[in-house]
Amino acid sequence: MSASRLIDVPVVGAGPPSTELRAPDGAGVTLHDVFHGPHFTALAHGPRAARDLERSDWPTTGARLKRLAVEPAAADGSAFTDARNTLRRSYGLTGDTLLLIPPDGHIGHIATSDFLTTTQSAARAMTP
Repeated sequence: MSASRLIDVPVVGAGPPSTELRAPDGAGVTLHDVFHGPHFTALAHGPRAARDLERSDWPTTGARLKRLAVEPAAADGSAFTDARNTLRRSYGLTGDTLLLIPPDGHIGHIATSDFLTTTQSAARAMTP
């Protein structure tokens, strides 16, 4: 077996890797902590995914949506940062990606293009 590191590829149904991010206030937070709860989480990695996440609508009934933009930092300092690129390495991300995580903490949807349309379609399929 090769000594090279295996990279996980995000797949629907996968749980969160042990990745630590920095919250806007500088505190460390794991993806498990962010995903845990009675809410959906939309994780946008990269500026195009973050822009479309801000523009997306969410149903007003059912579980609420926690929006999480990860680096590059938003101009208003509201984005989480991944200075060690652990999120990118753990999920094998090579570009902008938008993940939709239902309350169970496992990946429910992955978008690498057409973020707004595909994620809103997935949200309609997963929510009342």
